Amino acid sequence: FDSQELYSTTWNELIKLDEKTPSQIVIEIDSTKEIFLKFWVEGENIEEENSWTIMSIVHSYISKKHHLEIETPEHYFYNTDQTPKIHVNVSNTGLFDQQTGNITATVKLFSENEIIDEYTRTISIASKEKDTIEFLLTGIDKPGTYYGNVVIKIVNEEIFQREMNFLLSISIENLGTYELDLDENGIAINSEYSKINLLINSTNINGIEFNQPNEVNNLYGSIYLVKLYQNEGFLEISSNEAANYGRIISIISMDEYRFEAKSTSEKTETIEGITAPSVLFIDKEPYIINVQITNKGFYTENYEIKYIFANSFIEKIEAPNDISISPGKTSSFEVEITPLENIPREGGSQFNIEITNDDYTQIVTYLLSYKDVQIEVLENRCNRHSVLVGQSIDCTIVVTNNGYFDGPFTMELRLNRGEQEVIERIDILGLSNDEKWTVRITHDLSVEGKYNIIININDESGTITTYETEQEITVVAPASQIIDDERNYNFQRPDLTFGVLTLSFLGFSYHLRRSENFKYFAFKFFIPLYSRLKPDTISDEPTRQNLLRHIYSKPGSNFTQIKEKFGLHNGTLAHHINILENHKAITSQRSGRQRLFFPYGTTKKARIRTSFVTNITQKEIIKIVKDNPGITQSMISQNLGISRQKVNYHVNSLVSNSILNIEKQGRITRLYPTHFT
Repeated sequence: FDSQELYSTTWNELIKLDEKTPSQIVIEIDSTKEIFLKFWVEGENIEEENSWTIMSIVHSYISKKHHLEIETPEHYFYNTDQTPKIHVNVSNTGLFDQQTGNITATVKLFSENEIIDEYTRTISIASKEKDTIEFLLTGIDKPGTYYGNVVIKIVNEEIFQREMNFLLSISIENLGTYELDLDENGIAINSEYSKINLLINSTNINGIEFNQPNEVNNLYGSIYLVKLYQNEGFLEISSNEAANYGRIISIISMDEYRFEAKSTSEKTETIEGITAPSVLFIDKEPYIINVQITNKGFYTENYEIKYIFANSFIEKIEAPNDISISPGKTSSFEVEITPLENIPREGGSQFNIEITNDDYTQIVTYLLSYKDVQIEVLENRCNRHSVLVGQSIDCTIVVTNNGYFDGPFTMELRLNRGEQEVIERIDILGLSNDEKWTVRITHDLSVEGKYNIIININDESGTITTYETEQEITVVAPASQIIDDERNYNFQRPDLTFGVLTLSFLGFSYHLRRSENFKYFAFKFFIPLYSRLKPDTISDEPTRQNLLRHIYSKPGSNFTQIKEKFGLHNGTLAHHINILENHKAITSQRSGRQRLFFPYGTTKKARIRTSFVTNITQKEIIKIVKDNPGITQSMISQNLGISRQKVNYHVNSLVSNSILNIEKQGRITRLYPTHFT
């Protein structure tokens, strides 16, 4: 062997083997030279009896002049929208650099029955370097399963030649590889495709059984292509004997025109047992749904879309009639559904979207329904808890609809005292979802008694909702006439000494000046001693009418305030208040040294709250809130000319004693009285 000679090598025949050759041969060689032995056999019918076997070779390693290491993946997979290609990695492990044209790479591409195309590349690569040869397999024009043969030569096959095979699958999805370790249970593969190709490497293909009709073709060696034509979503592979039968290299779909359509919304189950995404209309705004289509076929397809719905259940839809999608791609489209002005009927309705390509159709179903009308009374507030016969109450009612738009409605306000009296009937054209409607009424109360308000809301079908307030309104009627019998009082001359009488009178006068309660009770009990009452009525005496109006408008007024308000003497005021109390038009309560007066029927709790308030600023705040329910602390601060911090201090005190109530409306805090106004 001459290592300096690039390509030429002289081969000398040392011995020829034939039937006369002895069983053992000894070849003598020169140990000072590099020697290569070439074994050559030729013939058409090589049989066991006329072939020979090399039992062993012992040699020392020597470097080769021309040698390449090559590799390429066993299997390639490409989507239908990709151009298939293979690559061969080449490493020059020989002693000599290979110049341009020295290395020739040839790829032959086959389908299962015939050669498709042949591709050739030449490269140059230095010793100890690596390179990659890439082949674009432009001869493939449709998806499927292919295989190829790669041959690498240096000049000619006598110098260096290597050969290897590869597999190629083209589809929209590769379901992966599986080891065929089969036992009594076999293996199961879920697949939604009806036609599939399996590439299997097995030395015992006949021992494998499939639960679907199939066709088996040998590509080369132990590589087989198995075609299934009627797969129903569940592929089962089994065998009669538990063993390892090789492996599945790839599983691909061969459904050329398959697609999948579905909603992007979650599915729910209805009472009727239908499982589908649902659309609940809560207002008249158009509702958007999204439908998704995945092209699982091999070609760009145009899908026809039809919409099936009841015109009596929805107003209209706006959506595309067709859509084009590339193979292996997913696209979605919007459907805009406009509901009716009013709820059409109870229950729901199906909305079907029919998608067709070639002879294959899929239907996406939606369940449509309207949110039931739910009228709710959010607020029912009257400005007075107790009034005098002939006085009026102002009430505010706020209602809302928690369901779909509906109307018209009729709202009836009734006073309930055993028997119901309609005091107001109001028509509401309609309410949208979450829309609030406020009505304010004023009503004169002409009959004595205790009332509460009942609110009935009706539509054409009847009563939708009934709401009965817990707040009770007390109406107090003046007495028809009060007749005091004429009485004569005879006083006996006292036996006490003049000094005792003088001291008693002085003590009485002192307590009379110091205590409002003592003053009131003194005049209350001693008035008959010096005044004879004439017959009159509670309603026609002007002073008592003034007193009633004042006490009902300002509950909690004390004896001194009332006296100064009307410029009355102690005895006169005590006389009239005594009549009003005896005829249950008003009531009173002691608070320290003061006597406070309230409308008859005022709860003890409300009277106690009022008696707590002695601070002048707090009383002014209470008066402002009573006159202006819903006023803010900032407005009170401006009204009284004091700082907001001071107003906030007093308001917190009144709220903690349940005299005022705070309600937040967004960022605004409003104040309301919590007792009689």
